[in-house]
Amino acid sequence: GNLGPGTLNLPFAFARVGWVRGLVMLLAVTSQGCYSKLTLVQCKRALHEHGPQTYMEVANLTLGRPGRAAIQIFIATMQLGVCCVFLQLISTNLEAGLRGMGAHVPLTACTLMVTVVLVLLSMLRRIRHLKWLTMTANLMMGIALVSATIEAWVVLKDSGKQPKPGSGAPEDVFFFLSSMFYAYEGIAIVLPVENSFCRGREHSLERYQEFRCVLLKALVTLSSFMLGVGASCGVAFPNIESGSITAYLSTERPNPWFKIINALTLLAVLMTFPLQLYPVTEVLNEWFGPGCRPRCCISGENNQSEPTGHVPLETSESNIDDISTSQNPHDMGVEATYGCKYEWIVRRTVTIIGCAGVALCVNNLALLVALCGSVGSPGLIMMPSVIHLRLSYKGVISICVPALVMDSVAIVFSIMVGFTGAYFAISQLINDPQPPKL
Repeated sequence: GNLGPGTLNLPFAFARVGWVRGLVMLLAVTSQGCYSKLTLVQCKRALHEHGPQTYMEVANLTLGRPGRAAIQIFIATMQLGVCCVFLQLISTNLEAGLRGMGAHVPLTACTLMVTVVLVLLSMLRRIRHLKWLTMTANLMMGIALVSATIEAWVVLKDSGKQPKPGSGAPEDVFFFLSSMFYAYEGIAIVLPVENSFCRGREHSLERYQEFRCVLLKALVTLSSFMLGVGASCGVAFPNIESGSITAYLSTERPNPWFKIINALTLLAVLMTFPLQLYPVTEVLNEWFGPGCRPRCCISGENNQSEPTGHVPLETSESNIDDISTSQNPHDMGVEATYGCKYEWIVRRTVTIIGCAGVALCVNNLALLVALCGSVGSPGLIMMPSVIHLRLSYKGVISICVPALVMDSVAIVFSIMVGFTGAYFAISQLINDPQPPKL
């Protein structure tokens, strides 16, 4: 999971269902998220002889090309949704901040301005270029969320508010579940983190167990923080109608500090946008090459240049009984054309413009978070259980009845949240479209 924009939407989600229902559902989603991430690490270790390093490689070794394609589709869908949410969140916070200063700029105009800035920022291509942005953004986001939580406790102490019971309507329940799935969208980075943690001791059982403990503690800490932010702010501000608690506080609370933390949130999300765009561009590179780094666009003399994290499209055949590797496209020695050299700029620009179009059409941050959380995240969270069942069937992992039951429950729960959450989100979008304000 990530302590990011998904957490900003949790106060609104808790306000809709009430803190008691919210607590129960948060525990359910947290339990599944922990199980799925730990299961993914277990499956990677079971396949260690074949050296998988990423989620896609584990799926490819276990389920073949369909499994790899499924992970790519889920990642691309999820990250495109994340980029749409980021763009909408920045625009919402910018509009709220300007309104708090007495300048009434339409949300559509803010979205267009943000789109131009993000296109320019997306020209940072390498992950190493984004490290300092991400570290600064995490600090800013943490300050903003802690400030919102403290304000919520102050309000509760001074006013003595009693928690509202909330709604148990299906659309509110699945809105909450979809929002929680979105907040736990970090499963794709679990294996890269594990690779870094275990570097040099990949086959050490002790190191593997240490990572599982660290991962579990991190997820419990993250979930506790999400509960604190969501439940306290949801109870303290029951009339919140915004998918960003910082945007709400900047307009509803007189303290000028909340205008500052709203600006911090805007900057934090702005600085991490290129990192969220990166997985999408990697998948698009594989699907729609040639591109600048993938497939045919690397000249022979540059083959030893810095890798970008691109994984060869074919690393196995249809199942784990027939493991074979194909030639790395970076070793083909094909000269890049002029158009191919700069094609990545066009691809990123078009992707961001498409995200802006979605943000303008939906024009409701909370609804956009729920929609994205129900479309991409359930598939990514479900697939470790599918992989685990396959490896158990093939005898690679010992059959364990409780684990098989957990796998089945995780798959059914993810499918239910995915389809039902998307249905309610799309229905609400159709029935109450909220056209952009021009």
